Amino acid sequence: MFSLQLKSLLRFLSFVILATVFFAPLSFQNCAGYEANTDGLMGDLDIESNKDLSLQLDRLNNQAAGKKYTCSHESQLGVGQKNMRRHSYQEIKNMIQTLFGESITRQILAELNLLPKDPNIKSKHYPNSLDESFFSRMAVISEKIANIAVRDRAFVSQYGACNELSNQGCYSHFVKNFVARAIKRPLTDSELTIFVNRLSLDRQNEPEVLIASVLMRPDFLHLILNGKAEGKKYKLTPYEVAHRISFATIANLPDEALWQAAANNQLTTLTQIIQHVRRLLLTQAGQKNVVTFFREWMSLEKSGEVSTTEVVNANINPKTLLQESNAEFDQFVRYIVFEKKGYFSDLFLDKTVFPTGNQLARVYGSELWTGGSQLQSRYGHRGIFLRPVSLMGGSNVTQIIDRGVKIRTELLCDSLIFPSLDVIGSRDKDLTPEEVNPQFHSNRTIVSNKTRRLECASCHKWINSLGFLLEHYDSLGRYRSQEKVYDIADRLIATHEIETTSDNLHISDLKGQRVSDVFEFNEYLANSEKVKTCFVTQLSEFTYKRKANSGDSCALSIKEDFASLNDVPVLELLISNIANEEIFYRGK
Repeated sequence: MFSLQLKSLLRFLSFVILATVFFAPLSFQNCAGYEANTDGLMGDLDIESNKDLSLQLDRLNNQAAGKKYTCSHESQLGVGQKNMRRHSYQEIKNMIQTLFGESITRQILAELNLLPKDPNIKSKHYPNSLDESFFSRMAVISEKIANIAVRDRAFVSQYGACNELSNQGCYSHFVKNFVARAIKRPLTDSELTIFVNRLSLDRQNEPEVLIASVLMRPDFLHLILNGKAEGKKYKLTPYEVAHRISFATIANLPDEALWQAAANNQLTTLTQIIQHVRRLLLTQAGQKNVVTFFREWMSLEKSGEVSTTEVVNANINPKTLLQESNAEFDQFVRYIVFEKKGYFSDLFLDKTVFPTGNQLARVYGSELWTGGSQLQSRYGHRGIFLRPVSLMGGSNVTQIIDRGVKIRTELLCDSLIFPSLDVIGSRDKDLTPEEVNPQFHSNRTIVSNKTRRLECASCHKWINSLGFLLEHYDSLGRYRSQEKVYDIADRLIATHEIETTSDNLHISDLKGQRVSDVFEFNEYLANSEKVKTCFVTQLSEFTYKRKANSGDSCALSIKEDFASLNDVPVLELLISNIANEEIFYRGK
């Protein structure tokens, strides 16, 4: 095990790195074309006057117009890219498994699982830098990995072409190969000498110190892009381009083919870039990363188990249903993108379903999918938007407002104003008990009554009408023709007919058009330029691991134009999101 001296060194390294990150923070700016969302909610709205309210409405009207990105000159491509970003926790886990292999990684799973899950990149809680808590946990992980790895001959031979680190030649060869892959570039001769010699606290522990210290370095924990100055931006080296490709496609270090392409200077043309991006996206890791994007786009991390009277009445296990629904969403994405090679419209209109469990099959009204013939839902479920996991949430009453917020922010990329708690608390101020009694009124009517006051209605006109469209689907994602109302003893006391029609969704390219139900709205989503622009924005931010900024406008404009073509498969949109001229550059 490590000596006390070595543990002190690791703690020292932790605080040095923490200070480095603290005094050189990453810069994350707001979107161009849309104001940056934070969970879809833009701070507190303090309504003090009609003038204040009018300004907010003007702002929302401007956002609803769905401004497209513009590019003044192609020389601006890449200027929005930063020279450094922190790796996500999942990327760090992936890198450790790639560097050390499954056998060693399995022995440190308990420690790795102490690293938190990454919040959605759109979340206001997404950390732009690594904190002290992370470094403390990472020091523990690094120490344990190092102790295991130096005694694993398969690991040593992977990098050293030998298995005895006590041999100076073997040790030097190991350092050269292992450190290069960990810090994402080859070592110079002088650097190799430093790495071999500088940590010799005592010869017996030198390999452990080397491995542990490398895992705590900023260039392991961050993607650092230096490049060479070229006008107002920097052109990246082939190794930097390779790592941009690998983290954008598989959320991991480059595989051997991509590393060798960088070594052979074969990442200088878009043709070469496209070849590797396509190859990596088609791998299991690439497909998993694509699924992760779509899950974040739909904010599925907010989906949860539902507790309703219907759970008992229909003998449904909500935990099982949620698990089946999550897995089925992932299968649908893989089917559209990689098997069907579907188009953007298929993301919303394709009727294929993949229920592998009885709970979900009952929701769909279909047979179990066993990998053979394609199945369809009896109840109109289609696309990513109408999958049960996208609809689940709430209790006996559906979450009309939450559903409306989700559509407005996730699919349309509009910003919303979150009211103060005082405003929320005053919603029922002028209402009679009868107006909010579900025995007499539908959920739609009650929500409308609660949000009809001026300070509420000014924003809820952007939300409620969208949530109303989904009222044919209950809190479990099941289709219904009537809303059922239960008392506290779970007895049915009332039913209400479902009404989904909206006279004005306040979406610019619908121009006030009347929409009768969610199926009609789904047709709009499948063909809307505004939705495609939102898709491009969110896909780019997922790749950047940050909010888009004004320097990204040129790249986003090109991606937006490509997405507007109706005969482009989604896979090609994903490839073009990465494989474009922007990948060669970063800004100052």
